[in-house]
Amino acid sequence: LQRIEFDFASSHVQTGDEYENEITRFQPDLILADFKLPTFDGGQALAMARKMCPDVPVIIVSGAVGEETAVDLLKNGATDFVLKDRLAGRLVPAVRRALREVEEREARRQAEENLRALNEQLEQRVAERTRELWAKNAIMEEDLGMARELQLAFLPQHFPSIASDAANGSSAVKFCSIFLPS
Repeated sequence: LQRIEFDFASSHVQTGDEYENEITRFQPDLILADFKLPTFDGGQALAMARKMCPDVPVIIVSGAVGEETAVDLLKNGATDFVLKDRLAGRLVPAVRRALREVEEREARRQAEENLRALNEQLEQRVAERTRELWAKNAIMEEDLGMARELQLAFLPQHFPSIASDAANGSSAVKFCSIFLPS
């Protein structure tokens, strides 16, 4: 990483306690974990990282590990697995890919957060407009009711009898009406 002038700060630990303390203190952006150490191993490092800093990528480095173990480590959340004899050609691309994935995840998380915020704003605006419409509808209903009463007031309450001296109900002409206010 130094040979290609990759800008980084690092911290080196050997035990589980040091590792746990350093994750809290140093807050790494990437963890390179050797699979075999005398008192601590990459599997333990991976488990602790998943628990303490789940978004930090972990690349396991090993001299010789079986394919099954490598697959298990990847299934358990390791970002990549690099053999020590292939370190020169594989470490830099693995680190770049891991950091790019973190950036992409962060960008996606930020986009989702922005989308959530926009949805909340939209819901608030819809709720405000709905309240405004209800209020305007209530005013319009009141106006329509008033218009109906006014129109009804212009209509006659009873119809004339023909001949004028005819008894109520014995008129020669019967009137019918229907009123549809609009």
